[in-house]
Amino acid sequence: MRGTLPHPYVAVSFLLHQGNFHEIEDMIAFGEELGVDQVGFHNVNNHMDNTMLPLRRNDREVCALLDKVMAKSYNLESVFLPPLVDDGFSLCLMPFKDIYINDQLEVNPCCHVMDFSYSEFSGDLTESWRSPKLDSFRKAFIDGKLPHANCRNCQRRFLPYGIFSRERGWVRDDWKTRVARRIIKRSPAVYRLAKTVQRKLYHALR
Repeated sequence: MRGTLPHPYVAVSFLLHQGNFHEIEDMIAFGEELGVDQVGFHNVNNHMDNTMLPLRRNDREVCALLDKVMAKSYNLESVFLPPLVDDGFSLCLMPFKDIYINDQLEVNPCCHVMDFSYSEFSGDLTESWRSPKLDSFRKAFIDGKLPHANCRNCQRRFLPYGIFSRERGWVRDDWKTRVARRIIKRSPAVYRLAKTVQRKLYHALR
């Protein structure tokens, strides 16, 4: 695709659901044939209807196929397998690190919770971030509750099933995500500060 040049880093993403998860191995082989760096899989977040159902952790066929994939190595820099929806509670990181503003200047806690406004964007991100509705949304997670119906079947609350890298091989989940969730439970402010420092270092080193 890019000859002998090391850049840009090329990734291919695939959206998985109950109707196409059997194609995972073919998709990885396709990525190897293309010569991309990464092949990533995402679990569907379908909050509108039931035409595409997400992959769930209690589905033995799904887990058996993912385990089969993880038994092999690949000629790729990385592969990540999707988080699977579980009936258990899991805290979501998105409302603690991101803010979403739509074309009507309505502020929402997540790109999957866009059906009503949590505040109106006035031009001040700090003011929008600290709106009472957004704080209430985040507090529900910290209290062990799901703040919105769309959160129930959202895969973003869970850890990736597995992550492959050429250097490390397969890792069954993402330890950084586990640590981040522990920090949020203890102090959301510390997590926000850490993300701010991370962003500033990223921009300074570009």
